[in-house]
Amino acid sequence: LSPARAIRRAAEVGVRKAAGATRRQLVLQFLGEALVTAFLSLVLAASLVLLVLPAFKTLAGAAIDESALLDIGTVAPLVGLTFLVGILSGLFPALFLASFQPVAVLKGRLRTGPAGARLRRALVVAQFAISGTLIIATLIVAGQIGFMRRQPLGFAKEQKLVVNFRTWGLLTENFEAVKTEFLRHPSILAATACSGVPGKGINRTYYFPTGLQAEKGQALRSLRADHDFFEVFEIPVVAGRGFRKDIATDTYDALVLNEQGARAFGWTSAEEAVGETMTDRRVPVVGVVKDFHWWGLQRPIEPMVVRVAPDLFRYIAMRVDTKDLAGTIAHVKSVYDRLYPGEIFEYFFVDEAFDRQYAAEVRMGALFRAFTGVALFIACLGLFGLAAHTAEQRTKEIGIRKTLGASVAGIVGLLNREFAKWVLLANVIAWPAAYFVGRKWLENFAVRMPMPWGLFVLATVLALAVAQVTVSWQSVRAATADPVDSLRYE
Repeated sequence: LSPARAIRRAAEVGVRKAAGATRRQLVLQFLGEALVTAFLSLVLAASLVLLVLPAFKTLAGAAIDESALLDIGTVAPLVGLTFLVGILSGLFPALFLASFQPVAVLKGRLRTGPAGARLRRALVVAQFAISGTLIIATLIVAGQIGFMRRQPLGFAKEQKLVVNFRTWGLLTENFEAVKTEFLRHPSILAATACSGVPGKGINRTYYFPTGLQAEKGQALRSLRADHDFFEVFEIPVVAGRGFRKDIATDTYDALVLNEQGARAFGWTSAEEAVGETMTDRRVPVVGVVKDFHWWGLQRPIEPMVVRVAPDLFRYIAMRVDTKDLAGTIAHVKSVYDRLYPGEIFEYFFVDEAFDRQYAAEVRMGALFRAFTGVALFIACLGLFGLAAHTAEQRTKEIGIRKTLGASVAGIVGLLNREFAKWVLLANVIAWPAAYFVGRKWLENFAVRMPMPWGLFVLATVLALAVAQVTVSWQSVRAATADPVDSLRYE
């Protein structure tokens, strides 16, 4: 905007130079004006930051101290950057205008040349390239989050109410009795006691096939769960069987692996693992369940071993009918308070706890949306200024075209097409940068969507649409002007 606006002040400069102003005085004047504008902007920016900081802290999930704005380590770089912006934005107009010959200006023979136009176009292209990169990045983040939430996890996370028994040992002797009390409510359909639920941390335990400790010993994720765990979470058994209450040795002395666990010890199939024994105690593998995601899809499925070990139970997970959720929770709390007076009642839902693993990605998506909006707005400001300047420069041309019969739509299309090609060029520049950033970010996920080329096209269409709306106001205004006024211009 600064070089474009400077052309309008050419006559002023001509008068000043004719009145005796030196080149140095003119340069200092324009630089001074640019610096004043930059520092007023800094004051306004600081005020806006203080205003939006509470909302930003909530959005970003970060603790930011307002007093940091007054720290010398913050103030000094800001002042330096503002000074640099002021100098850069004022330097070109100052040197350009101060070099005018006053006679040429006052006689109307001023020619700006192609250099200024190239600079303005380059700046607009750069702004829209940044905006295009951010739009694509925002769409990729949103796409990956949606992709993860749509993927099958290998277990049913919905309608799972979990009670956390914070004190170890509360469930060791009576977990079946507690489950029975909970199950008295008709909305509680099934229940299981366990040491963890998907999305919550579980420890590792060292296991090895009997007699092969040195060759195949390794630490596996170790879940302790009762006989109903696989039924409650709807995890299918692919070989052998699950735990059975009528077999006493299934408590403590039986193991169930997931498919990754079976492969971790070199068994080529789930069926091959069934009947094998583990550790020197010769604990049999009675079954293998289908792989399921214990963690969010940022992480791969890990080898896991499951064992019935009541001394480590600390959760009871229930499959519930959510029609009377408030009544169901009230029943569970009343049972808990009656059985464990003085203990803190704490509950959560598996789907909510599991989805919290994506909180960082959700926050990132929100931040990208916010900053994309800001970047796109700034780019549109530049494009708006360039469109106004171009329309002003072509006023006489537009008047001649209208006199010769050109329609308003034809003139608007003529002006809009010129800007469309620069926005398209900006997106061509943005695509490789967005692809590199997007690919690197997607590598953080064990399960990730394929590179969404359709989103690149969508981002280009979006940027182009916003640009056309921005330019159209100036184009329509120029195209609908009276040609008589246009031909009398200057």
